[in-house]
Amino acid sequence: QNIAKSEASHTSAVLTLLNYFGLKDPASVETGVFTDPSIQDLYNKLVAAGSESMLKAFETGAFIEEYDIADLQNLLDNTTNADIQLVYGNLLKGSENHLRAFVKQIGVNGATYSPSLLSEDYYVEIMESQAANGRGNAGLGNSNSNTCTSSGVPNNTGSANGASGNGNRGNGNGRK
Repeated sequence: QNIAKSEASHTSAVLTLLNYFGLKDPASVETGVFTDPSIQDLYNKLVAAGSESMLKAFETGAFIEEYDIADLQNLLDNTTNADIQLVYGNLLKGSENHLRAFVKQIGVNGATYSPSLLSEDYYVEIMESQAANGRGNAGLGNSNSNTCTSSGVPNNTGSANGASGNGNRGNGNGRK
């Protein structure tokens, strides 16, 4: 529930950026439908894998967070816009929090998770760090606030304790 709730907050933050910059929202209104065929294929494979068992669902969730972390790191490395960096940074913190949560549940179920996309060093750094909140809304993490960033972009990124509702919004490719 917490992850789904924070995903909705993150979806809203990305949608705010899209609207501010006048970009078309690539998200489908239909849950589980993506405009990018490669993302659709990945989604279908991940849903199938995560449907096998509770443990597989946690492992799939951890993989998705790894995927998002790698994607967000790349996006952060390739933007200089402070507003976009703020949102991506909050999303990154949320994905790191989610990865820790999924890995914890994998351990509770008697298994061990090994990263498949992140370096071992970066993975260990994430696992050993504390849960982090986003800096949205002047650091208050209140997604109900209507503050703005220095360039006037409404800053409703809220807390980065989670990821995004149906996963259909995000970095422009139809993924969180």
